Parts: sequence; structure tokens; C-alpha cells
Amino acid sequence: MFKNYQVGVVNSRIRALPKGHRTSFRVISVTSGKGGVGKSNLVVNIAIALRRMGERVLILDGDFGLANIDILLNLTPKVNINDVIEGRAQLRDIISHSHYGVHVLPSCSGILGIKGLSQEAKSRITEELEGLDFEYDTLIIDTAAGIGSDVIWLNSTADDVVVVATPEPTSITDAYAMMKVLNQQYKIKKIKLLVNQVKNQEEGLKVYSRIAEVVDRFLHLGIDYVGSVNFDGNLTEAVRQRHPVITGEPDSLFSRNIKDVASSFHRDREDLVAMEAKGCFWQLVADAV
Repeated sequence: MFKNYQVGVVNSRIRALPKGHRTSFRVISVTSGKGGVGKSNLVVNIAIALRRMGERVLILDGDFGLANIDILLNLTPKVNINDVIEGRAQLRDIISHSHYGVHVLPSCSGILGIKGLSQEAKSRITEELEGLDFEYDTLIIDTAAGIGSDVIWLNSTADDVVVVATPEPTSITDAYAMMKVLNQQYKIKKIKLLVNQVKNQEEGLKVYSRIAEVVDRFLHLGIDYVGSVNFDGNLTEAVRQRHPVITGEPDSLFSRNIKDVASSFHRDREDLVAMEAKGCFWQLVADAV
């Protein structure tokens, strides 16, 4: 469920939905401390993989200054998040339907990136996202890179925060910096790591071990390993053609890695649904007594 934090009061974890509301609407933010780690391509391909597993998936392009999810999915939206912020449309009015069954809340480029969102805009987006919870199973937020206020706000509202890093030393350092800010300033303890552009899975595990050791030593925090995705030369051509690798090269190593990562997310959601069903069962028993 989309967590309705009061802007600037992140330690006030207020669930705005009424008691008894189903919570299987899961929100995943995908973020990074450094740009150029392939985050948006991961989001698009993972979203399609989840859709093929039967999930109803919505992507929020959270890079309000340099949006590109629509480009990667070959969409040409006529309205975007800026229309919602300025009161010309509601959030559901701007949803774009891709050819792959994944829906998108498109953002804009060059308009909001400098000054960031106002508190009023953040509250409006939060409230309207909550109104979409029965229509989707998973919302994936593709944040901008770095630790700007909009990025931190989006991460703070998610159920799961996934930090993307590559084997480059600068990316590893920035991934740790992101985790440090999320944990120390915003008390977020549930953080996952996804390593991209690796030569092999062993390299991904080494990156995870290196980051996890530092995080444990200095933040006293355990992080979960989502997995790693191999570098694939098909990705560059796929971006040029504006179609995801998982659709054009479904048997490639990249696509297989993506399916593994998506399967991990899908299992998490199935566990969540099972827990909710069990909770509803015992609530019915209690009500009947």
C-alpha cells in the first residue's frame, strides 16, 4: 500500500486507508545514488515480467526532471504528471497503456526537476495513488538518481526500496550513501540491493557482499539481495528501437536475469496475499465468536 507520509515528517508513518482495507497493493521504489546504472530499463523489463506472471502493474515515472519511461515503452502521452500538479487532470486521467499490458503514469522533462514538488503536490499525488489500489497489484516507482527531496520522498512512501548499483566503485559508494540517508535520516530499515551490468553472477554477489559488510558495520542494518543482471549488448539496440529487451530477446541472459528478479518480487507478493487471507480468516472467526 502507498504509505501516506506527511511531507517533512517522515517518522510519522500514517496509513491513511481505513481499517480493514486490503494491503496487497504493493509499492516498490527503484532508486540509485548514481545516474547511469540502468535503473529505468530494469523497471520497464521487470514490470513486463511481472505482468506476464499475472500481476496488474503500474509504473510511476518519478524522475520529474528527466522522464524517460514513456520513451522506453514507445509511448507518446498527451498529458503527464505536471497536468495533475497544476490541477488540469486527475492521476487516473494521465495513465498510459503500453503494448505490453503495463500501465504508466508518465512524467515530464525540464519542468519540475529544478525546484521539485511542493508539499501540496506530494499530498495530492499520494491521495490519488491510494485511489488506484484496487485496480493494480503492484506499483513500481522509478525515481531519479541521487538524494534530492523528491527522490527521498518517493522512497519513503514505498513498501520496498530497491537500490540499484553496478560494480563500478563510484556506484558502490553512492549506493551506500543512499542507504545511509534512507536509514539514518528517514528510519527506513527495509532496503534491498539489485546489482546491474555485471560480468557474471559471481561479480554481483561480490558487490552485494561488499556493500552489505559496510552497511552492517556502520549502519547496523541488514540488506536483502534481490539478485544481479548481466550486461547485455542487446540493451543498446533495444533502447534505440524503443522496445524492451525482454520482449525482443526473451531468451537472452539479461531477460533470464530479469525474470529471476521479477519472480522474487512475485513470490513476496504471493506471501503478502497469503498472510492477508490468513488474517481475514482469523478475523472472521473472531467475529463469529
